[in-house]
Amino acid sequence: MSNTGLEPTAPTSSSLERWDDRYDDPEAKIVLISSDHAGFRLSAWYLAKESKLVSDLVAPSGIDKDAAHSPIQLDAPSYVVRAFADLVTSSHPLQLLEFTKRDYVSLFHICDLMQSPSLAMKIRESLIQRSLNHPWEIFELASQRNDVDLAREAIRNMGNEVHSPAIRLPHFKDGDLDGVSVRFVLGLVRARLGLPVEMQHTRHPHTTEWACTVRDWIDTAEAFEA
Repeated sequence: MSNTGLEPTAPTSSSLERWDDRYDDPEAKIVLISSDHAGFRLSAWYLAKESKLVSDLVAPSGIDKDAAHSPIQLDAPSYVVRAFADLVTSSHPLQLLEFTKRDYVSLFHICDLMQSPSLAMKIRESLIQRSLNHPWEIFELASQRNDVDLAREAIRNMGNEVHSPAIRLPHFKDGDLDGVSVRFVLGLVRARLGLPVEMQHTRHPHTTEWACTVRDWIDTAEAFEA
């Protein structure tokens, strides 16, 4: 079996210390192990519907039949692996209110490794809702995922975030663009400068900076290309 970076490995005392309270069905055949040594038992039938990797493993003509019964070690903490398990078993987008950008990156990474594009789309739906209050964070994630449509959803809401780097555009500060790809930054600047702008003659609440804002962020979103 070729090295995919997600090959099942035999459990050891150091890799498995406890079972998750929610996903602990002894009849479930697929075991995921988090980076903090928690085990998650998931139904092969459910997971095979969402994961091409698992589908191939459990298929009668699977490349490695023994691998279907071996734990899959994931480089993510237990609460992120639990969110992945919830995605598998739920038909609705998750409300991951406590998740950070780094947590979302880890969750996307699991979906990529497990070859689960439909689950990645569920995460995306959750991010669209999150962009209402955290548009710049979602714009950063969109750039890392090369997701132009998600970036547009975030741009639509950039007027909602007082402390966003977007209010300083194009006069960014050091560190503003650390999480954004160059291509997406250039796309945002082009879309931004191509629209009518007005200088604000009052300062934004809780900030000492003058800002230049776009009259209509929806127009900016529609003009965005990357």
